[in-house]
Amino acid sequence: MAAGCGFHRSAAASDAGADDTGPGCTSFASLLDTCQLAFSRDLTVAGAASYNSISQTLLIAGATAAIDVKTVMIGGDPVDVISVRSLVLSPSASLRAVGPHALAIVASDQLTVAVDSQIDVSDGGAGAQAACAGGAVAGANSTNGAGGGGGGGFGADGGTGGDGNHDGGVPFTAGGPRGHAVGELPAGVHGGCPGASGGTGDAAGGAGGGGGGALYLVAAHLMQLDSSAPINAGGGGGHGGDHNANGGDAGGGGGGSGGMIILEAPRIMAMAATIAANGGGGGEGSESAGGAGAPGNPGTLRITRADGGGGNSPNGADGGLGGSLDGPAGDPPALVLDGGGGGGGGGVGIIRVLSPEAHIGTVSPAAR
Repeated sequence: MAAGCGFHRSAAASDAGADDTGPGCTSFASLLDTCQLAFSRDLTVAGAASYNSISQTLLIAGATAAIDVKTVMIGGDPVDVISVRSLVLSPSASLRAVGPHALAIVASDQLTVAVDSQIDVSDGGAGAQAACAGGAVAGANSTNGAGGGGGGGFGADGGTGGDGNHDGGVPFTAGGPRGHAVGELPAGVHGGCPGASGGTGDAAGGAGGGGGGALYLVAAHLMQLDSSAPINAGGGGGHGGDHNANGGDAGGGGGGSGGMIILEAPRIMAMAATIAANGGGGGEGSESAGGAGAPGNPGTLRITRADGGGGNSPNGADGGLGGSLDGPAGDPPALVLDGGGGGGGGGVGIIRVLSPEAHIGTVSPAAR
C-alpha cells in the first residue's frame, strides 16, 4: 500500500463498470458526470506529447492527435476532460500539459502508464495558479542586500524568504512572508501556488518558481502505473538573484508549491511508483562581488526534499528546502549572509486516491 495513503471509496467508484451514456447511465467518477462524455476512441501516446488547454490541442511527436475534449466545471475550477475508451502511454513516452485549465483524462476501460513514461503538470503546468489568496510575498528591495521571496503554500505552508544582510546593518532587509496552506481540501481540481520573487538590489531579484498544476486521472476498470515516477505535479525551483555590471545583492525567488493529483479507479496497480506533488527549493541570493545566485531544485520525484540553490554566490544566502513527505512545509533559508537573502522553499501539494483497492509504492505528500 502507499506510504501514508488514505483511501476513499465512493458510491460512484463502486459502479465503475458502467461506461455507457444516455438513459440509465451511471457515472463512474466521483467528481464529474461521465455520462456526459464521449468514449469513441482509444488513445496511445508514443514519444513526446504535449497538451495545451488554451488551444485544446494534443500534439504527439509534433502531429495533432484526434481527441474528444470537453471543458467542465468541478468545484468552481475549469477542467479540460479528455475522454477515451483506453489510454496507453507507451514505454519512455511523456505527456506535458500546460495552460490555465486543469487536465482530466477519463478512460471508460483502462488507463496505463508504461515503464519510464510520465504525465507532467509540474512547475506552472496545467491548472497551476498564477496568484493565490494568502500567497507568498516578494522580498524587500535594498541595494545593500535585498530579501528573498517567500515560498508558495498549498497543501502545506511555504518557507519565509531569508533576510538580506543590508551590509551588516540592523535591522536586516526583510525576506518575504511565506505562502499559506489552504484551510480546507479544495472541492475541485485545483493547482498549486507560485513562489514570490526576491527583492531587487543592484540587480533584479530572482523570479519565484511556478506552482505545480492539477491532474485528475479516472479509469472505469483498471489504472496500471508501471513507471517509477508516472505523475509529476511538483513545484518549480525559485530563480537565483541576478548579477550585472552594477553588482548583485539581489534576493532569490521562492520555490513553488506542489500541485494536485487525483487518482480514481476501482483498482489501481502502481507498486513500483512514486506519485509526487512536492515543493520546489528556494533560489540563492546574489552579492556584489560574486556571481548570480543558483536556482533552487524543482520538486523531487521521491520522498526527499528539493534542495535550495547554493554555491554560485559566496555571500548570497542559499535558498530553503522544498516540502515533501519527509517534511511537508517549505523551509526558510538557514543563514543570513552579506548579500541578498535566499528564497523560501515551496510547500507540498495535495494528493487524493479514490479507490477501494489501491496498491501504490509511495505518494509524496501523504494522500488525503
